[in-house]
Amino acid sequence: MIINKKIFFTEVTKAVLKLIIAGVLIGVLKKHDAIIAGILILKIIHNIYKDVLKPKTNKNYLLIVGMILTGFGGVVGETWGVANGYWEYHHITREIPLWVCFAWMLSFHYLYKLEGKLSPLLQH
Repeated sequence: MIINKKIFFTEVTKAVLKLIIAGVLIGVLKKHDAIIAGILILKIIHNIYKDVLKPKTNKNYLLIVGMILTGFGGVVGETWGVANGYWEYHHITREIPLWVCFAWMLSFHYLYKLEGKLSPLLQH
């Protein structure tokens, strides 16, 4: 059961808007995968600074480990899917865009932070 529906749905709405913005950005710049990769790397550096390096206490090293493992697993999964013909990327010169690893890393961070915001608003 949701304890505070207003805050819960506000957080969900913000999360959906972030996904829409990221999707539009990637869609607009799809031919320039190096630019997308650069933007995502800058966002990863910002997130690590904000959530791991900057805090005096409660440095969340789990974020770094999770982001690295998810990035690696994402690239493995994407490589497998493209190699077996399950999907393909259009308008790029490589089989897999440069930004895929970084997008997977940010997806871990995104879901981890969203879960942290929504869990306190739920009751068993």
